[in-house]
Amino acid sequence: MIKPINLAKILVPLLLLFLLSYVYFAGEESSNLRGWLDRGKEMALDDALALSNSKGENMVEESSPG
Repeated sequence: MIKPINLAKILVPLLLLFLLSYVYFAGEESSNLRGWLDRGKEMALDDALALSNSKGENMVEESSPG
């Protein structure tokens, strides 16, 4: 059976390496992620505006014949 001390000698450096790499890559990609979120917000606002405009046009078309 594996001794807990030997297991800790292996897992602790791996855990530290994982945490450091996670912090490094998260910091590097956070600006990119913010860019994606901003673009997503802009696209959602454009879609909402287009949808509201199309609903307004449909209302005008429906009310004009009557």
